[in-house]
Amino acid sequence: MSTGMSSVKPAAKLKGLINGGLNTLGYEVRRQHGLERAAWLREMNIETVLDVGANVGQFAASIRKVLPEARIYAFEPVEACFEELSRGNSGDRLFQGFPYALGDRDGSATINVNDFTPSSSVLPMARRHVAEFPFTAHSTGAEIQVRRLDTVVPGLELSGPMLVKLDVQGFESQVIKGGRETLAAADVIITEVSFARFYVGQTSFEELYAELQGLGLRFHGIL
Repeated sequence: MSTGMSSVKPAAKLKGLINGGLNTLGYEVRRQHGLERAAWLREMNIETVLDVGANVGQFAASIRKVLPEARIYAFEPVEACFEELSRGNSGDRLFQGFPYALGDRDGSATINVNDFTPSSSVLPMARRHVAEFPFTAHSTGAEIQVRRLDTVVPGLELSGPMLVKLDVQGFESQVIKGGRETLAAADVIITEVSFARFYVGQTSFEELYAELQGLGLRFHGIL
């Protein structure tokens, strides 16, 4: 899944103008997430979702609309984001959150918590990232716990078909190395990809594509 960060001001202004007129008629314009239009995903009858890099729950909220009966396990190491994620899903009996990152080893690490929290990463931010997105210039280091997915999974109630979502800001290869057995059993993986180096040492598109192919997965499409 390719997620871009671009200026929203013109779009927000247009939305405001449209809504200004439609509100008088009782209507409102809202953006629909690509997942909510994915008929193929509904037809897969997914029972388990692993949301790796959950942030404040954007993906979980979207996937819940598509898969109302799926069990969701969400992983988010940034403390403030995890608290918001937990509050937002407190009434969901099929949701469980975990306050740590996934990687290739069990232990601890320092994460760079960005003022724009979706850009937070265990990897250092490259200069190109800040040059293209100046609002991501400031980060603060924080100590977090890291677990291997294959270490965590035996304690979870998993049933198939299973969907895994990866959005870990360049840390994809480490997550895959720590979860090969689990990921090889996934029926579908939705992952953020980048064609530019925005983090030092980040997994490239080519590397990520090869790793997922090695798990027996094939390319399905772009959201």
